[in-house]
Amino acid sequence: MMRSGTTLDSSVSGKYVSGDGTTLTEVGRLIPIDDGTDQVLVKEGSYTFTAPEGKTYTVNYVADKDGFRASGDHIPRA
Repeated sequence: MMRSGTTLDSSVSGKYVSGDGTTLTEVGRLIPIDDGTDQVLVKEGSYTFTAPEGKTYTVNYVADKDGFRASGDHIPRA
């Protein structure tokens, strides 16, 4: 199942659910780069999945001009 939409501020959002119950929710928007000469797509979201041993995990993420950053209780922190 997929749901998506565009808002008045030109952001786009979506929610996806797979057959095994994995979910992905994200929002994307264009923002100007620091010098204002161009734009970069910024995505923020999360996905939740069930591991083979039955435990459910959630990963939150941001992808922007600084790269991809993920966080979750099961992800080691630097």
